[in-house]
Amino acid sequence: MTRLVKGIILRKQDYRESDRLFVIYTDEFGKISAVAKGVRKIKSKMAGHLELFSVINLMVAPGKNYYQIAGADREKNFLNIKNDLGKTVLASFCLEVLDIFTKTDHPDLKIYELLVETLQIFDKEKNKDFLKVYSLSKFFVLKLLSLLGWTPELYTCVKCKNKIMPGKNFFDADRGGLMCGKCGKSELPISTAAIKILRFVLKNDFKKIAALKITKVQIQELVKIIDVFLSVHQDRELKSVVWISYLTQTLKI
Repeated sequence: MTRLVKGIILRKQDYRESDRLFVIYTDEFGKISAVAKGVRKIKSKMAGHLELFSVINLMVAPGKNYYQIAGADREKNFLNIKNDLGKTVLASFCLEVLDIFTKTDHPDLKIYELLVETLQIFDKEKNKDFLKVYSLSKFFVLKLLSLLGWTPELYTCVKCKNKIMPGKNFFDADRGGLMCGKCGKSELPISTAAIKILRFVLKNDFKKIAALKITKVQIQELVKIIDVFLSVHQDRELKSVVWISYLTQTLKI
């Protein structure tokens, strides 16, 4: 039976002679793999609607190996992402992380809504403001991991269980959270300001997060912490990291 769903394309690849295979995160089914037949033909009406960085209304039907895309209509087109290299790279990073960490046919509306909200904020941010969008991409990772059950402990020491107080503290990615000054030694140091920002990010939506005023030094610290936390859970390298590294080095971030 054909169903109407909303979705965002995570990746795509050519399939057979004139078809294309899409991996899509949908509001109703979660992540699915779907084939659009004949979409690579010049006269295809669906081709222009099946693009990255768009919210798409899809008519899909179950198939033997993949869903079949019977129709597609682009609802939202995030042109400001597509027209800015930095935003394109960082949005691609978010799509890749979500693809790696989610399983097929495991619906989660909160994850879908997080992805849509993130792309909307990316689209609204001023072009060329790479540092701001860079920090937001990392906050997306943190919120996604939290939704998947890996919320870092930010209030009590993961070793002694005492309340985290302002001052000297550490982040232990392997244990999944903060260590107080007495328990931590060689772990990653974390400032009180960074702890407050991480707590705020996990509690609030992206509109409020995007309004935060964060210094370059704080962003660098937060990126290091979130990257270490991500690396503990990921089981393969992210292709988009190469491009992000190139841009951060070029822009001296």
